[in-house]
Amino acid sequence: MPVLEEAITNIRSAIEAGRTDILRALIEACEECEQADTEHVTKRRVLSGLWTADGTLLHLATRLGRPDVVRALLYAGADPGLQNADGDTPVHLSASDTMRSVYTDELFKATAQSNEGRVCQLLAAGLAVNTWDSPLSRNTPLHWAANFASRDMVSCLTDRGAHVNAVNADGATPLHDAVRRGQLDVIEELLQSGGNPLARATEGKFAQRSPTDLAADHPEVLALLTRYRVTAESSRGQGDGAPGGAERKVSQSERHSSAPMSPTSTHSGPPERERAARLDSVGSLTSLLSDLTAAGAAAESPPAPISPADTDRETELCGSGLLRPVRPLVTDQRLHLLWPQPQRLEQLDGPPFCPSETITVALARSCGAELHRILDTWDVYRSEFSSLGYTVRMAGVQSRCPGGQLASDVLCTVSDRLVAAPEGYSLTVRHKQVRVCCGDVSGLRGAISSLLQLLRLYAGDGCPQLLISDRPRLAHRALLVDLSPHGRVPKLDSLCHLVDTLASLKMNQLHLFQRFGAAGTQLPYSATELVSLDRYCSDRGVSVVPALEVPAGTPTEALHAARADMDAFIGCFSNVRHVHLGPHLSGLLAAPGGEQLLSLLPLPAGAAPLLCANSVRVATEADCLPGDVVLVEYGFQADYDFSAPCQAAAAAGLPLLSAAGTAAWGSLAGCPEAAVLNAANAARAAAELMGAGLVMADWRAEGELGQSVFSLPGLVAAAGLAWNPDTPVEFVLGALADLLNWHVLRDPEGVLGRAVVELGRAETFCLRAARGQHEGGVCSLPPPDGSTLQRLLVDPDTVSLEHITLEAINKTLKRVRHTLNSVPSARPGHPEGDKLVREVHLTAELMATAARIGRALISLGTNPHSNLGYSVINLGVANLAPTFCTDTANKLLSLVEQYRQLWLERHQPAGLQRSLLVLTGLLQKLIPETARADSLQ
Repeated sequence: MPVLEEAITNIRSAIEAGRTDILRALIEACEECEQADTEHVTKRRVLSGLWTADGTLLHLATRLGRPDVVRALLYAGADPGLQNADGDTPVHLSASDTMRSVYTDELFKATAQSNEGRVCQLLAAGLAVNTWDSPLSRNTPLHWAANFASRDMVSCLTDRGAHVNAVNADGATPLHDAVRRGQLDVIEELLQSGGNPLARATEGKFAQRSPTDLAADHPEVLALLTRYRVTAESSRGQGDGAPGGAERKVSQSERHSSAPMSPTSTHSGPPERERAARLDSVGSLTSLLSDLTAAGAAAESPPAPISPADTDRETELCGSGLLRPVRPLVTDQRLHLLWPQPQRLEQLDGPPFCPSETITVALARSCGAELHRILDTWDVYRSEFSSLGYTVRMAGVQSRCPGGQLASDVLCTVSDRLVAAPEGYSLTVRHKQVRVCCGDVSGLRGAISSLLQLLRLYAGDGCPQLLISDRPRLAHRALLVDLSPHGRVPKLDSLCHLVDTLASLKMNQLHLFQRFGAAGTQLPYSATELVSLDRYCSDRGVSVVPALEVPAGTPTEALHAARADMDAFIGCFSNVRHVHLGPHLSGLLAAPGGEQLLSLLPLPAGAAPLLCANSVRVATEADCLPGDVVLVEYGFQADYDFSAPCQAAAAAGLPLLSAAGTAAWGSLAGCPEAAVLNAANAARAAAELMGAGLVMADWRAEGELGQSVFSLPGLVAAAGLAWNPDTPVEFVLGALADLLNWHVLRDPEGVLGRAVVELGRAETFCLRAARGQHEGGVCSLPPPDGSTLQRLLVDPDTVSLEHITLEAINKTLKRVRHTLNSVPSARPGHPEGDKLVREVHLTAELMATAARIGRALISLGTNPHSNLGYSVINLGVANLAPTFCTDTANKLLSLVEQYRQLWLERHQPAGLQRSLLVLTGLLQKLIPETARADSLQ
């Protein structure tokens, strides 16, 4: 293999020379290097192979004592847990404290990032779970987890022997740090693992104070600590005899009774409240242990042997009192990118599943659903399999008779007798076959989507053996598309591609938001197109929900005139179970006497109206509404609190949908951070307070300049969080670009998703700088008056420049340029991939133009006597240098034409003119009429 051998030789030379710059370049080149007649020389293959006498490349760098090289290899994804021919890991070859500290630092970093897969690799490599970060501070990984990580990370460490009451140099335990942080689930995890709420620190910031003392000003934390303290004291009173700080190991079932899901956890089941048996106190656990010990002494027979596969695993006490091995964590990082994250995911041992180009599917005889619906469902996904290089062939129905089994790659069973949860499914991947078991056709769609994701993630490598058991936490998982003519109305083909994305992300509703006026409304699609859209959605398990609205100030009598248009719109959709009524229309119906107006609306029989909860609260009390109404709480900013509205709706006995927003309007590239936080708040409030579900609204403002591609981060976040609200928001923020690339944009280079997210972050950075807001501040995100960069294009003379500095604007421009340079290398597999690349490129150009205008205005208006007033005064673009205005105007002219072409390729013409007026208005400011007239003379 000459290409591979050459790559390994060059990398070994770089390692021996200590040249990390060359090493990084060579590893990156491995992704692009391909041998002519065989397989790819992938980075994963290079890093995991035993290419040297020492073992892997990481073994070699460790033995040679190259700490910078080891860091570079770890950053590139090298596995420190791999063993060489002698059974040694790279950690075992560390010959100095400096080299060992590299791996220790990696352990603490991975702990802080809640990267359980990496932590497990490092512990498997030989690092001690109770190691210190330094001799001066003596914090253990559990201290770091209590400070920064998720509950599952804490559980991972305690499962593997971390001392829950370990003290650092100040005598503080991890529980001290967790209480100061104030994250209840982490505190509860430590308490359930034996954390002592009465342990006092000896010095430092917690000197002479216990976790209980630190919680004095936090009632919820104090109540939790008190409950566990009382339970522990009760346990000792029953003859336990253990000291208050004694560590105990609580069952996995008890520990995860309220634990949040983690994308890096291997096995996350449904809440344990659904199980019949559970240990509720330390006393019952201690009693049970005593009983087991006594029973073991009385029985003279030896204990049952543990299988070889379990010999090196820890054991846990389950609710039944039986000892069983702790299930292993997922160590393959690619499994963390399954989206939405499954409720339960377990990686199994054994060779991978490697299907041939033809995937045969057999149906089990016990299928309770109609066979033709199952066949139709598989048929819908044929094109998805084809895009991955697979052909699906149905093998027939498998008989129960001996010898009646069919040779197949996938065995599919659909029966509500086997899976009772709506939309629930299990997916078992073995070496020879994948078994799919679903309760209904909706569950089958979810299982097929997960199988497609696995095939995409493991293209060419084979899928590891897995056990997935999954179901959604929220029943309604919707995207609202604004069809208002003043905004971006997608063409039908583009809308169908969006439906494909919804189905692949397991969203099940599409709300089409249409405004109706008294003088008649021109629908954006013909009746025939709407009927075909409805069928397209139905085939993919997505229900269309008509969303009706009237302009603000519409009188009640105008509803009579709009009824016919509304009826024509709703009549295009089959099996309408819900009709979404917008804020203004909800306000009319919720006003005194307005309940009679429901009869004026053409609601299909049995369809439940969805009313805007924000309007209902203003107009009337919720208990005056009909019993079949569903409330929709709109809140579109990062810090919006959905808890109070959910509680009010629950108290009124009404279901409530939380409506978040994509944060992509009023800006050029959106605010992905706000979209994720907004969706997380909405999903968790709905899950905790029995809400009906989550709606992600993609509003379209008049004259907006943002491209549709920047709504995708919010859509991806909402899909995952609505399915599994316990997914840590930190993971979503960190993995957002990868999730976009794998599941929506399908960019094997991983470029386009990063560009979309990075441009959004750059715009958010500039906005915060202009406000004087600290990095990470979420107040008023997204801004109601538009982002700074958009306003620099819409009306630059009115933008306040008081807080923004040249350093901040230059940093913004640098980030935009860097992204702009990377976009041409994107190769998305999305059906509209080329158009999406051009949308991102155009947006980066517009952002760069806006940043240059801002920089010019700051340079012009800087006040040398800032102590006497504003530090920067906006003197307006009319006072900028003529050469700058001319150059900017020429650049803007070419961007206007690109803008027009891209709009018409993916969207309907309506609304284009208003957006172009924004850009031409800036042209007029840059080159006034008088200047243009003078130049023509």
